[in-house]
Amino acid sequence: MNYKKILAYCYLLFSGIPTALASSLLASAMQQMKKQYPDKSIGQVKQINSIPSLLLSIAAPFLMLFMNKLTEKFKLVLIPSLILYSIIGTIPILFYQSYTSVIVCRIFLGLFCGITEPFSLKLISKKSVSLFGFRATTMSFVALIFSLTGGLIVDTAGWQYLFLFYSFGVVLALLVGIGDFNSGSYIEIQQKQSNVQSGQPDTVEQITVKLQNIEQKSQIKQFIPVYLTSFISQLSYYILPQSISMKLKQIGVTDALRCGVASGLSMFFNGLASLFLKQIQRFLKSKRNVSIFCLLTTGLSMCGFAFSNNYGLVLFTVSISGLFMGNQLANINSWVSSIKSTPLTLGLNSFCTFFSHFLTSYLFCFKDEQWNIMTAGLVQFVWGIILVLL
Repeated sequence: MNYKKILAYCYLLFSGIPTALASSLLASAMQQMKKQYPDKSIGQVKQINSIPSLLLSIAAPFLMLFMNKLTEKFKLVLIPSLILYSIIGTIPILFYQSYTSVIVCRIFLGLFCGITEPFSLKLISKKSVSLFGFRATTMSFVALIFSLTGGLIVDTAGWQYLFLFYSFGVVLALLVGIGDFNSGSYIEIQQKQSNVQSGQPDTVEQITVKLQNIEQKSQIKQFIPVYLTSFISQLSYYILPQSISMKLKQIGVTDALRCGVASGLSMFFNGLASLFLKQIQRFLKSKRNVSIFCLLTTGLSMCGFAFSNNYGLVLFTVSISGLFMGNQLANINSWVSSIKSTPLTLGLNSFCTFFSHFLTSYLFCFKDEQWNIMTAGLVQFVWGIILVLL
């Protein structure tokens, strides 16, 4: 394997970082951001962290519908998008005093995330499906490092310097520009699909696939519980990092470093969980059962987090919550694909994922952070019970 292919694999492993940074980087600095904008409510401050997901929820599913035509020229789209992501993400350091200016930049940041994420997923080879698990694990390690480093930066220099992390997009752009993605990549698979559409005779395998698609149409009602589970589970997934800082403030922890440790651990275990998904699916017999199990356990651990009265207990409960949330996220992606994997079905799942993040600060808006966390946990638990009864 030459170095260009190695760089391509490096990009695939690190390709989830832009989205992770957009949705969680500022979570450990909530207390400092509230001090920066004293005239804003805590919900408005949380919107700085969650607003990129609004554009993500629109751009990513929309782009997936046209991915077949864009994949062959992915570098022409992906490289400029990653560079603009870095520029837009870093600019707020110059005028962080203005809440409105920061919000506007964060909106455009979400737009470029919505462009890069679908391309990154499509470029992962079908021959290397395990890369999805390694990608999630890599993201968890990087998130932990960024959270720890970010906490130190906030405590020593100021929360505004967190925006410098977004310059990482330039590194990813270099990996895309130099890397060789042709061998065994989605591009080859896509070219085969385009040949089928151009009028070449169907093989027995292709006819079988078409028959399977017809059969799956009769099971379209299965998507309703899947998408509802995706939406509801992501509410807790995103409220966790946003609430950690404010919850720690309630128990007397005000430094960003310890907030970063807690946020980092939740994301670390979130990514680590995906490595054990297949074993859990085999043990619980079905993807539906895995989702029910994760909903119930996440709900209980979130309620435990809500009533944690010391730092050690917070670390334990957020780690457990992150672990079950990670299994849930990976399981839902697998669940959707097992029913019918098309740009539309995957796009709708992305919409549920990112739009729920945007709504988090609106749906859970109690002044007492304990109630926000507990409500999110109860919603998970109740939906798990409903899935059992359906």
